[in-house]
Amino acid sequence: MAEADWYRDHGITVLTGHRAVRIDRESKVVISNKGTEVPYDHVVLSTGSYAWVPPIPGAEHKNVFVYRTIEDCQQIIEAASSCKAAAVIGGGLLGLEGAKACYDMNVPEVHVVEGAPRLMVRQLDQEGGDLLKRKIEALAEAPQTIHTHCDAATKQITCDQSGRVTGLDFKDGSRIECEMVIICTGVRPRDELAKECGLEVGARGGIVVDDSLATSDPDIFAIGEVACHKNMCYGLVNPGYEMADLLATNLTTTTEARFGGGDLSCKLKLMGVDVASFGIYDGHPLWKDALPFSYYDPFKGTAQAFWILVLTKSSKM
Repeated sequence: MAEADWYRDHGITVLTGHRAVRIDRESKVVISNKGTEVPYDHVVLSTGSYAWVPPIPGAEHKNVFVYRTIEDCQQIIEAASSCKAAAVIGGGLLGLEGAKACYDMNVPEVHVVEGAPRLMVRQLDQEGGDLLKRKIEALAEAPQTIHTHCDAATKQITCDQSGRVTGLDFKDGSRIECEMVIICTGVRPRDELAKECGLEVGARGGIVVDDSLATSDPDIFAIGEVACHKNMCYGLVNPGYEMADLLATNLTTTTEARFGGGDLSCKLKLMGVDVASFGIYDGHPLWKDALPFSYYDPFKGTAQAFWILVLTKSSKM
């Protein structure tokens, strides 16, 4: 992000404190919540996403947070100062970061709760997820502990008479006691503006775009977490940067670049555990002709998994 002077010097008008509430496609005007009308030749929608909270009974209790904004972090820091046990619902990238944050804030007992059979289900196979689970739990130093619960479906978040969190009940009848819950179960695109003006949206949300990142209106584009490209919304920052660079080039030059899909690679270092994931993850439908190859050394604590594409005359990509 640049200083305000940079935008002024480059002829860019920045309207802070204005929220776009309507796009008049017929008049080609964007209207803000303060009544300001901005005429356009092209519109780029980059409205991002919001933290999704699953329909878990008790999610409205005190000390139940999402992990998304600076305000969320400030509330978590305040609650963690007197918290003896915290539970993070979600064992993906964000959930593990949330657990690490609780650990760094000296919460004595941290629980990671994942409904899938393994941690980081979008990036790791079962052996890799199991290895990560063991390493995370082993690296916590006394008196602090970290527990991971996979295949754990949360039934409800319980509370005391004051409405403060007391624990999680699971559908298998088990329970953990905690005083704070952080929900990291993914995001949903902020596509309300697109719906209001009649743009096509995906079945699970997101503004549908083609390879040029154009929406169903050729003068309106969408990039980042709000864009739905080939039935996929990207929840990572790198694909958003790729979309922004490509679209900026297309709009300011005669180039006609196309978006072929985002980079889903990631690297995580959690309490000394290095995890890297790149390529197409296990089970991708395009790789039905691929054969898995795994290497696992429980003594060294390392695991690697590859998917080798075997091309035959009948293979279709």
